[in-house]
Amino acid sequence: MADVVFLLGAGFNCSVVDPSREATPPLARNFFQVLLGSRRYRDSLDVFRGRLFVDVLLEEIERYWKLDLDALKSTAFDIEECLTLFESQLTDGLPPGRELRLRRAVYALRNLLLTYLGDMSYSGYTPTARRFGSDVLESSADVLTFNYDTLAEEAIASASGIGPKVQPKRAGAAAPWDSEIPDEDLDASHLSWKPALASSFSFDEIDLPIAGVPRQVTGERY
Repeated sequence: MADVVFLLGAGFNCSVVDPSREATPPLARNFFQVLLGSRRYRDSLDVFRGRLFVDVLLEEIERYWKLDLDALKSTAFDIEECLTLFESQLTDGLPPGRELRLRRAVYALRNLLLTYLGDMSYSGYTPTARRFGSDVLESSADVLTFNYDTLAEEAIASASGIGPKVQPKRAGAAAPWDSEIPDEDLDASHLSWKPALASSFSFDEIDLPIAGVPRQVTGERY
């Protein structure tokens, strides 16, 4: 166990991303307020409705919580409670039509959340994020997080600086893109700190952490 341990709650993200960015980190109880408060996502809602069963989700929320779309813009609504209710019902042996409807609602909520969080990656960091990343690296701290995204990892990686080998060594056409990366190039990384090596997980495949289109290698080799 490290001498220093950082314990992060979900609110940590609100101190990480540059507040001038339009995509601000949501919490479980204000996700819809943040989503619908973003002009980009508010204007794209019709597109989401056509692809992600958003109308089914909104109808199920109104069914159980009596909140329509206008109410969600200003009323706290816990998406964790919502998913828990939907998924608990899916274990009860529902009629096929009802089961399909709830699965579509779950699918819509998860995809809205993932789409929104994806826009926050590497979106500019506050001095708090840079200090956090530097402190973790300098103290070799353990980090326990209850967050739902990778912003803490990105803050640490960003603070580590540019890696000593930012790309695999390739000799033009002599090493085509679809060729296997030699062992001596598996340490290539745009940033010095490598998240895939930090969590003690055994991955089947890993994207090499380089700038541009990443090369994929097996977890065992990496």
